[in-house]
Amino acid sequence: MGKDILRTQLSFLSYQEQLVFALLTCDRLLPNYVAFSEKFKFGAPAGLEKIINKLYESTFEDFDNQKINTYINFIETITPDTEDFNSVLVSFALDACTSVLSTLGFILDKNVQNIIDIASYATDTIAMYIQERDNLDANNANLSFVIEEDLFMQEEKHRQLTVIEYLKNNPSVTLPDLNYLRSLGSKNIIDLSLLS
Repeated sequence: MGKDILRTQLSFLSYQEQLVFALLTCDRLLPNYVAFSEKFKFGAPAGLEKIINKLYESTFEDFDNQKINTYINFIETITPDTEDFNSVLVSFALDACTSVLSTLGFILDKNVQNIIDIASYATDTIAMYIQERDNLDANNANLSFVIEEDLFMQEEKHRQLTVIEYLKNNPSVTLPDLNYLRSLGSKNIIDLSLLS
């Protein structure tokens, strides 16, 4: 699914539904931050997870901008710099952090571009994972085709469309809806055990 198609699909959703889409994607990326943090003893995965859960809890309420800014400041302190670590895990962790930062940005400015960015962080993580897992040459002319056809990428794009369709067809998101949608993304976005 291209960015223009995603933008069009997201435009049919309300602010609250777009926020739910963002949070569901943050959920999918969080385990990568946890794995990075455990390996390098860096960051605060429990803190990042707590923020995501607080945002879920507040989905049906108005947000306190001061609290949102506090969350942003905290996440900026636990976001790894790719220059400081020699592992692909740092890129996965960075995508997890930036997805939450973009969600917080969306809460503040309601700009749908933040949601598109979040969806891209998920597919970027998968693309990098596939390249690393299969030791693909970045200059390979067929690289984008190989990545697009990979099962992990297909599953994520299908999940994104399924979530959007569900939200379009169920405009009043309830707690049971959230629980159902979270279960759709309960499988890890990538399988870190396949990396050597």
